Amino acid sequence: VVPISATARLFPLGRDQGVQPYVGGGIALLNWKYTESGEFVDFNNGNEVFRDTFTDKGNVTAPVVLGGVRFALSDAVLLGGEFRYQAGKADLDPSLGFAGDRLDLGGYTTQLTLHIRF
Repeated sequence: VVPISATARLFPLGRDQGVQPYVGGGIALLNWKYTESGEFVDFNNGNEVFRDTFTDKGNVTAPVVLGGVRFALSDAVLLGGEFRYQAGKADLDPSLGFAGDRLDLGGYTTQLTLHIRF
């Protein structure tokens, strides 16, 4: 999954404090690709075992919520951390014969942030 997101942040204590907690949200475009590869059993053909690779890909939009905190190191540099959750689901092409029919593309991420004003 390769997300491209647009978010907005709200700083309840302001952006000119030494410690700046924030919350936010937005939307993400999730570019995904899913592959199953290996040996499979064809139950319709006498339990014959065959080797193959199945691939599906697509794009879905998903909501994003986030929260974090930044610490001012100087007037121009802030260091912080962020916790982010994105929720997304994708439907697999049923003609490809995957074991399931839906992918969960959501999840949590944490990141270290560096903000430089110029």
